[in-house]
Amino acid sequence: MAQLFLIATPADATCTDALRDLLTAQGYGIWSLPAHLDSGSASYPSALERGIRGSAALVLIWSAAAAGDEWVERMVRYGQQLKKPVITLARDATPLPITLVDAPGLRENGDLAAAVTRLVPLLPPPEQDDLLLALLSHEYIREQKRGIAEAVTLIQRGERREELLAMLEDLARHSLYNTVAAEAQQALASLSGQPAPEAPPAASRHTFGVRCPKGHVSWYDKREVCPASGTIPRSTVRKAGQDLDELLLPCRTAGCTETVVVRVDCEGYT
Repeated sequence: MAQLFLIATPADATCTDALRDLLTAQGYGIWSLPAHLDSGSASYPSALERGIRGSAALVLIWSAAAAGDEWVERMVRYGQQLKKPVITLARDATPLPITLVDAPGLRENGDLAAAVTRLVPLLPPPEQDDLLLALLSHEYIREQKRGIAEAVTLIQRGERREELLAMLEDLARHSLYNTVAAEAQQALASLSGQPAPEAPPAASRHTFGVRCPKGHVSWYDKREVCPASGTIPRSTVRKAGQDLDELLLPCRTAGCTETVVVRVDCEGYT
């Protein structure tokens, strides 16, 4: 079955629990934090990331409370980094994050069961299994290595290139297992000489979209805006235990003078 990852703030726990039950009844698997972990655990961030890595899609339960939750922001950003579909379920009129420029979604309007009926067509089919995601997020090193080898095969066939390259790059930088990180790095090295068509902005693992206050959408390439040697004004902030670059980016729509402040994980691009 397809696994989903629910992104929510603890303040929306009642809605999250009800949504979990409704989606489970539709045939989905819902990722759960291991019982022995909580937000104070040292392995909490890596557990969340493994859950996102192994999920076919993310469902963001959005609200005023979620807008102020640093961990919600971190999970959304990580999911986007791995090119995961993010589907939003809004509980109130709080504006969505400015980087969710193309995320499908809907508003709950007080009837969660009815909202789920409208939500399901936006999700991957519940019967969809993805062994590769399960391998890449597996607790055993040998299974993760199997997943890396299968990812390379798919990329060489031209399938799921940007998604799988993003996952390999993440494993190479952040895996808790040195042998897995080394295996992912070797896989990337073996693929580096292969020509590939440039992906459109929305698909490329290097790009992110931003909506300015006037509603215009601009796309930015991390390879251009992240290097510290560039001209983009920036500062460094720490959010949910992670150091981020806070970039001041101009809207790229002709005639628009708006600028936006965007928190970006520039690791690997500086």
